[in-house]
Amino acid sequence: MAKYPSMVITKEGLSMIAESQGGQGLIFTKVTLGAGDLNGGSIINLTDLIDNRINANITAIDATSRPGQVTLTAVVSNSEVDAGFHAKEIGVFAKIGEGGTERLYAYTNAGNYADYMPDKTDPVNETIFKTTFVVSNAQNIQAVIDKSIVYPTVLEMDTAIKKHNEAEDAHETVFNCYVKSVTEKKRHSNRHQRRWEQYNV
Repeated sequence: MAKYPSMVITKEGLSMIAESQGGQGLIFTKVTLGAGDLNGGSIINLTDLIDNRINANITAIDATSRPGQVTLTAVVSNSEVDAGFHAKEIGVFAKIGEGGTERLYAYTNAGNYADYMPDKTDPVNETIFKTTFVVSNAQNIQAVIDKSIVYPTVLEMDTAIKKHNEAEDAHETVFNCYVKSVTEKKRHSNRHQRRWEQYNV
């Protein structure tokens, strides 16, 4: 299993945190995986991944659980991977405001502790992963989320089912439909009974 160090905020990321103080939102746009070797280089000065391979769509954002931090959930697929690689790099991209330019916000590199991603001829299940990093005092934090690929986790499903089952009005609509159906059938039966009694007087 891959072992990634904590995400490091780049100079561009620090700049975006400062820019967000002006009132425009800090918008996270994508999570990217790559195969590049850091070789002792400085993460803070990076403006892109060393060897970009996969763009992962963001499916959820949590900016409330941990003060000063944000957690992004993303989906990774190898459906467009032409050559297998070790997913050493993870980069998080963001922009300031809707019309802003997308820049590398945070980065980490697992080096020799990365997992192998096969090419598309060996399909793997889409992987859901989360990454947490600092946003400090950034204002109005958002994310570009592709609703067509949002998958609930097992915990989210269990929580939703439990909440539904514990709600007093959880099945009110179904119950009302059942009562209406039974009532209509009873009325129909009563009409037939009255007609039968009339014919047999």
